[in-house]
Amino acid sequence: MLPDVPPTNKMVHVALVSVVCIRGGKLYHEHIYWDQASVLVQVGLLDPKLVPEGFRKQGLKRLPVYGAETAEKVLDESCQPSNELISGWKRRPKGDPGAALPTRPKQAATPNGGKSNGGHANGS
Repeated sequence: MLPDVPPTNKMVHVALVSVVCIRGGKLYHEHIYWDQASVLVQVGLLDPKLVPEGFRKQGLKRLPVYGAETAEKVLDESCQPSNELISGWKRRPKGDPGAALPTRPKQAATPNGGKSNGGHANGS
């Protein structure tokens, strides 16, 4: 998974996603995806606090990556907070049955009050 990286003897938790295609009852192909950034954080090769200067000047305080927490969340979705890396995300009070929603900019007014004009520029 990490070519040329010497063993660290650290326990690493990795969530894998496998997308498979089956044709005629047989495996035709498989694509396996994994979060390399979370593995790099866990083995000590990536520090989320080390933000390149150009991005730091733009206000970025940390890289948008986590370590083992990402794999733990797959097994127990309530074990870690969600969406902490998305700026503007609002959290609802604990116990609120509704899902938390991100803040969204107000939509600009549309011509014809948002009604379809049948694909014609003049509305005819």
